[in-house]
Amino acid sequence: MATAWDKTEARSRLRRMRSSAYVPAVPGVVSALLAHERLASAVIVASYISYGDEVPTAALHAALGTQRVVVPAPGPRGCDLTWTWLDSVAPQPAHVAARRGEAGAALRGGELASIGVVVVPGIAFATDGGRLGQGGGWYDRALSALPQAWKIGLSWDATLVEHLPTQAHDVAMDAVCTPERGIILTDR
Repeated sequence: MATAWDKTEARSRLRRMRSSAYVPAVPGVVSALLAHERLASAVIVASYISYGDEVPTAALHAALGTQRVVVPAPGPRGCDLTWTWLDSVAPQPAHVAARRGEAGAALRGGELASIGVVVVPGIAFATDGGRLGQGGGWYDRALSALPQAWKIGLSWDATLVEHLPTQAHDVAMDAVCTPERGIILTDR
């Protein structure tokens, strides 16, 4: 089991790698995801509005149609994420919209149970299913509440590694998708 120090050091190093790998368009990621049976059959897809040097998601959302996509609307630090329909969110990062009170209505129990795929951001991912997030625990709590959903991380090739330090509360990915390698099923 990793210590907080291990994760802090890994975040710093991998953030630099992620930043140097950024490109504004990733057609390989979009086409790989759209061709996958899990995404094609999902009634609702949970995703994220990318910002900074995260793998871009706008083209994926446009291809899926906003009526099928929900995005996170985080509350105050330490609170759980809620999911809101993409078409009800102002065109800015979801974390900004949520702070300004612009996030749409939160999904309820039956709708949450219909989420078939979660497209997950992260600083880095591992082929063993590990994910290194920002450190707030929001996604781990949200993902643990969606056991039925197939969880796929979007990663730059430079930030896909064999193993990442994880802790008991970290939720493993079922797959990772990169621009060069496409979808890789994890070893979990």
